Amino acid sequence: MKKNKLTFIVVLLLTLVIMILGFLTFIYFYNLKYTSSYTKENEKEFIPKVTKMGIDLYSNYYYKSVSKDYETDEKFHEFLKKFEDIGLKFDLELIYNYKEENKSEIDDFMKYKTKCKKSDILFVIYPKSPYGKNDFDSELIMDCDKNDDTSTTK
Repeated sequence: MKKNKLTFIVVLLLTLVIMILGFLTFIYFYNLKYTSSYTKENEKEFIPKVTKMGIDLYSNYYYKSVSKDYETDEKFHEFLKKFEDIGLKFDLELIYNYKEENKSEIDDFMKYKTKCKKSDILFVIYPKSPYGKNDFDSELIMDCDKNDDTSTTK
């Protein structure tokens, strides 16, 4: 009887240890899968990448599609001149949806910036004379919660 009881306790303890190890293994691999590879250091690398994505959106999509709405280049340039000081603002959501290849980079970054939403990050184009598709200054504004680091680059 004592031998059966001892065997039962050993099997029960072994089962508990195996279950705990399995649970800890699951948690470890789950965190590896859903944790961003971004760190504070390579956040600086993201800024030029998203700036390049924003420039691509403006030059190859927005500029071409909006210019078609105006009868002449002069009228289109008048339209752009209105935005010299206030800028044309594109949030990260728009950049995200513009091209499929933008999505994985932005997704990984958003896992790192957990207190940010895509609407908190703006890419701003400031058109300048002579208002060609490459005549502009740009700025990336990261306006995340106060608990998160914020960045603005120009």
